[in-house]
Amino acid sequence: MAGTPGRDPRGGPGICYLLGSLMAGLLAPGAVAFNLDVMGALRKEGEPGSLFGFSVALHRQLQPRPQSWLLVGAPQALALPGQQANRTGGLFACPLSLEETDCYRVDIDRGADVQKESKENQWLGVSVRSQGPGGKIVTCAHRYEARQRVDQILETRDVIGRCFVLSQDLAIRDELDGGEWKFCEGRPQGHEQFGFCQQGTAAAFSPDSHYLLFGAPGTYNWK
Repeated sequence: MAGTPGRDPRGGPGICYLLGSLMAGLLAPGAVAFNLDVMGALRKEGEPGSLFGFSVALHRQLQPRPQSWLLVGAPQALALPGQQANRTGGLFACPLSLEETDCYRVDIDRGADVQKESKENQWLGVSVRSQGPGGKIVTCAHRYEARQRVDQILETRDVIGRCFVLSQDLAIRDELDGGEWKFCEGRPQGHEQFGFCQQGTAAAFSPDSHYLLFGAPGTYNWK
């Protein structure tokens, strides 16, 4: 199964399709796709300009009741109240139904401490992955910015990025069960080290599901 993001002009809704497909990549000059189930495609719509469908993942919740979800990243979604930003991005959960507008925004990442961080244009939802049935979910904001000495001459802004690990029911229970992950925080900053990590540009669970893998391409001058 694969999710394909639709066109997202600033004046129209973001659209995501879920359909069965078999992809065959060719070396030159492009790729072809053979659709297995175009009649059974599911269409989901998000808010205009949100890049709804930029990332997608299927997830199977087992507790407290079985539920299948299409998880959709919208990294340009409007900010929530209290985030002190215009666009922060977000993660949406969509039931596998024929209804096009029944997705809801997963309730994570509320509030902001503007003396320590900026969530403006952080791109939450740039990546999303499921650990599998009954497992956890990870979603990231690779442009999240940590700040120090705000409004002072020596103010610093470090685009370290961060990720959220959610329980199978799309909630954050506690730090032991998941929560916010910022592995570049507290490390030597500056672009020559960890100051521009961009953690979460990509994210995945290891094949044995025991580890979380994060892409951080900005570390050490993007080497």
